[in-house]
Amino acid sequence: MISATEHYRSTNPGTVPPAAGKTSFPAAFRSPSNSEAENGGTKRMHKTERLSARRARLHRFRYGKRFDILKAVEISRMRRLRRISMAFSILAFACLLMTTACRRESGGTEETGSAGRSVDKIAVIVSVEPQTYLVERIGGDHVVADILVPNGREPETYQPSPETVARLARSKIYFRIGFAFEESLLSKLNAIAPRLEVVDFRRGVSMRPMELHSHGEEELAGHSHELHAHELHAHAEHSHESEVCADADGRDVHTWMGTSCLKRQAATVCDTLSAVDPDNASTYRSNREKLDAEIDRLHERIAKELAPYRGRTVYVFHPAYGYLCDEFGLTQRAVEFEGRAPRPRELVRWIDSVSTESRPTIFVQPQFNHSAAGMIAKSTGGRVVVHSTLGPNPLESIAEFVRLFVESESAPER
Repeated sequence: MISATEHYRSTNPGTVPPAAGKTSFPAAFRSPSNSEAENGGTKRMHKTERLSARRARLHRFRYGKRFDILKAVEISRMRRLRRISMAFSILAFACLLMTTACRRESGGTEETGSAGRSVDKIAVIVSVEPQTYLVERIGGDHVVADILVPNGREPETYQPSPETVARLARSKIYFRIGFAFEESLLSKLNAIAPRLEVVDFRRGVSMRPMELHSHGEEELAGHSHELHAHELHAHAEHSHESEVCADADGRDVHTWMGTSCLKRQAATVCDTLSAVDPDNASTYRSNREKLDAEIDRLHERIAKELAPYRGRTVYVFHPAYGYLCDEFGLTQRAVEFEGRAPRPRELVRWIDSVSTESRPTIFVQPQFNHSAAGMIAKSTGGRVVVHSTLGPNPLESIAEFVRLFVESESAPER
């Protein structure tokens, strides 16, 4: 049997085999990558480097002259794999950039359908939540709608953030409705989103003037109702919290609270989507016809329910029900004074003016301060009813308001 020493001498002529029983090898047998061999010094090696060098020496001892060939082949293979991996990474990143750019250019968002294929939807953004109902009812699965004004915020006092402007810039269509913040927003969008299609929801709608209730400046003498000084002081702290909810021409922007306005706005949505996506125009028209029929049924039902109350006054804090009142013969009267909560003097006059009424019901929206309405209700024996006009379904909001109004008018104390 040939010993290990003889085998080593036969495969490595001219070299000295390692001494028996020793775990280290002479410097002559160390790998060329060994820092000691390269630098000719006795610098202490890191533990990992020592293990790598030892493994290399063992492989050189086992394979002899073939070690250098095998090492070169392995290095070549690893380099080739790294180049292939890098090429695939660059290709994937380039595809991602192209997809993002195309989606931004088209103003759409990509989602996966039930069959596993990608579906490009039209990105639409609106000012307030009731508008999304019309967009989604008519657009269906072909659109994705986003809202500018968050839930619970007053559109009258809302100011868009830079993030909001960025969301608009990524959209295809923006349906504006006439709020004050839209004017400053559009001036910014002209520069950063020239391809954004801005469509006015007021198009074709018969706009009504905004009611700016005024009592005049006469002296307040001989009033039958008085408020305590501390109540007036507490209310004065909140008398600046509201602003006029009208467009630049002084017109009422709460168009979604009227059935005839909703039908006109549904037509605007249908026409806009059909122009942007003509392949699905028939779907948009069909959806609009179904929605129109639903609005007509609601209108007929409300007309019957409100017929006994024609000519009655609807007391509201914020004048958001003007279109609905005009349609069905009601009169809207707002607590707000010229677009803001009334000051103490104006509040006293307001209370005195309804002193002959029988316990009026005052409708207040949840995002507004209730203090003024509460004082009126307390002084006149009336009550405050909270109702939101910014719900996700304007048809349900209208129906709910009519129900609450009929209940208040038919109550026994009336």
